[in-house]
Amino acid sequence: MRSWLVFWRFAAISTFILLLFVAFWRFGEKQEAPPNQPVPAINDQAIPELGNTTMPIDTVDEIEKRKEYLREFWDKMLRVDLVSYKPRDFGGINDVVIKVRNHMEFDVEFIRVEVKYILANGKVWKTLTVPVHNIPANAQSPRIQIADSPRGKTLQLKPIGIICKGIGIEEELRK
Repeated sequence: MRSWLVFWRFAAISTFILLLFVAFWRFGEKQEAPPNQPVPAINDQAIPELGNTTMPIDTVDEIEKRKEYLREFWDKMLRVDLVSYKPRDFGGINDVVIKVRNHMEFDVEFIRVEVKYILANGKVWKTLTVPVHNIPANAQSPRIQIADSPRGKTLQLKPIGIICKGIGIEEELRK
């Protein structure tokens, strides 16, 4: 009687393993890709279908309006970032590194950045002007090391001058 019980237990386990193997083998097969679409003949005209992903081409008026906007608000489209600096314990700033981000779709030939060293009481101790050259469109400048200061706790950074021939600014200064 015991041998029949062992036989049926072995048969049930073997059947279960076999069914698992068949299920994984059948459903684990790679799905075949549909056959390639036929290539149109040379004389056939290929007309692209317009969908939701197509974008209208900018007209000359739209481009000129965009350039006019950028000429007026270029200082909002440039961002000066303080990458790193080390304040000293008793005042002063060492190892100041900045970079300039250009968020315009035009290359910028030159930017003048105003750097103000601010004392602990909030007054400006020293002001520097740092030139930055050749910033590509929608990109950033390389890191720029600027002068250390024996006094000051924080920095204020602001773009104050630009030359961008792509939007028609030969030189402009703002304070």
